[in-house]
Amino acid sequence: MYPEDKCREILENHLYVDNLIITGHNIDELQELYSLCSSPMQEGGFTLRSWNSNSLELRKIMEAEERLVEHNCIEEKVLGYRYNVNSDTLSLAPCSVEAAADTKRKVLSQISKIFDPLNFTLPVSINEESMEIRSRKGSKSTKRDNK
Repeated sequence: MYPEDKCREILENHLYVDNLIITGHNIDELQELYSLCSSPMQEGGFTLRSWNSNSLELRKIMEAEERLVEHNCIEEKVLGYRYNVNSDTLSLAPCSVEAAADTKRKVLSQISKIFDPLNFTLPVSINEESMEIRSRKGSKSTKRDNK
C-alpha cells in the first residue's frame, strides 16, 4: 500500500509501543521525515504527537504545529530512558540496586531491576560460569543458589 521508502522503514522499525525514535545529522532529511511520517499514521487514525528534538529548527516547526511537548524538566522520558535535549544524551533511568546481594539469585534479581528495553547495557553482561558468589562469613549456600 505504501512505497518502500525511508518513512516506511522508520515506521516499521523505530516505533516502540507509542514512542517513535529516530536520529540523524541532516536537518533537511529530518524535517522531511517529520512531515512524511505523520501522514500515513494519521490515515490509520493515529496521531503522532508529543514531538521533541535537540534541533532548534525542528523545535520551531513542532511548536508552530502545536506538537512540541516540554515537561519543564531537564530530561524527557523515552522508553524508560532519560533524554537530555540540551546535551543530546540518552541515559538509563535511575534505579536502586542492593549491593549486598550474596547469591547468584539475588544478584540476578537486582540486575533485573534495570529497565533497558533497547539493551544498551547488553555488552555488560554476566556470564554465569565466571560469576562466583561466596556466602558472607562462610555460611553455606543452598543448591538452588548455586544454579
